[in-house]
Amino acid sequence: LVQAIAEAHRAVFVPDLRLKARTLDEQDLDLIVSAVAALRNHPQVSGGVQLLGISYGGSFALIAAGDERIAAGIRQVATFGAYFDLVGYIQAVTTGTAIVDDQRLTWEPHPRAREVLSQVALWMVPAADRPAFGAAIDGELQPEQLPPETQALYRFVTNDKPEEAHELARRLPERAQRVLEEFSPSTAAKRIKAPVIALHSRDDPAVPYAEALRLQRALPGARLVGVELFTHVDLRGGALAAIPDLLRVWRFTSWMLSAQERGAARGS
Repeated sequence: LVQAIAEAHRAVFVPDLRLKARTLDEQDLDLIVSAVAALRNHPQVSGGVQLLGISYGGSFALIAAGDERIAAGIRQVATFGAYFDLVGYIQAVTTGTAIVDDQRLTWEPHPRAREVLSQVALWMVPAADRPAFGAAIDGELQPEQLPPETQALYRFVTNDKPEEAHELARRLPERAQRVLEEFSPSTAAKRIKAPVIALHSRDDPAVPYAEALRLQRALPGARLVGVELFTHVDLRGGALAAIPDLLRVWRFTSWMLSAQERGAARGS
């Protein structure tokens, strides 16, 4: 993908994030900010900087776009299969239901989504409690044997009642609440100044389409393209039978590539 964008005569900078190990690390957000600053000062860049993020990377791109150090200089943010609110995302993964503006949207998550969630939750647990928390998640330890704060996190990530998700989140220890806020684009939404475009599979088994709807409602100017051509962010077979979806993806790609052209024309 990076090679293709570069061949379209764009300068591309890919930061090496710890996210690839399924870890939520504050340093990743700083790396994205640093990457934007480096591109803005690069002699080959004349059309402004755009952030493109895929899956969790799209969520990180949105969060970074709200950072005051770079917010005013972002030309556009493009996401593909991103989550928007961590509490809402966890609600959907654990209960099979997302609630968006009082509307209940059923969803069948892929087992891999639960595995990723368990890894993210493990990172929110104090290091000393992680072995016991992991054992409880695997059914090898009774949750009542966990320390109270770790029990609260266990109840949150194993909850099966969608209406209780936000209340359980409010009962989490301070560290866990801070992680949920810091790594939720919804927290940064009011600080995002750049236009946002989003591509999302309507039957995405890893991140529910409800997250794209949350994004669109929180950022009224955001443009959303829904497709069925992908399994999360992987292209399915039989693409020739999905010409309308291919045209939608092309529209999204055109929005993405044209952002720099508009900026270059204005001399930015």
